[in-house]
Amino acid sequence: MSVDTKQLLDQGRCVIVFTTSQPDPERRLGHVTAGVEVVPIVGVDHPGGEALVHAIAGLGYQRIDAVTGAHWRVFVRVKSLLRPVTSA
Repeated sequence: MSVDTKQLLDQGRCVIVFTTSQPDPERRLGHVTAGVEVVPIVGVDHPGGEALVHAIAGLGYQRIDAVTGAHWRVFVRVKSLLRPVTSA
């Protein structure tokens, strides 16, 4: 688990991680121990994955991919609800 993810958890934020890769067992254990929800998905480039990204954002989560890497999509609960994302 990255230091940034730990800081978010220490702030009392709810963190959900979506991954398109198989997490290594040590990293997975770190997430479970910390209370991070890790959800494997087909991929955010897949139409269903992108719909999931928009749905989570509509629930008030903010996407912060830079925390863990290219194959992970990290969402953190923000204090106020975000406006729903609409497709163009």
